[in-house]
Amino acid sequence: MLRTFCACTKNAAAQLGHATEQVTKKHYIVKPAIAPDSSNFLEQLGATQVPLAARRGHGQHRDS
Repeated sequence: MLRTFCACTKNAAAQLGHATEQVTKKHYIVKPAIAPDSSNFLEQLGATQVPLAARRGHGQHRDS
């Protein structure tokens, strides 16, 4: 007979010896990210932009 694995908080709490499932949920259950990871996109975007100082004319000598 094939047994299936059930990964539930109740079984995890029992295996870990926790008194309640809340302890297991707080310390062992992975929480979803609040926002998707867009760091790669932002890095690419930042690499193509002209630095702010150059856009404002800072660091350039003017003959006036």
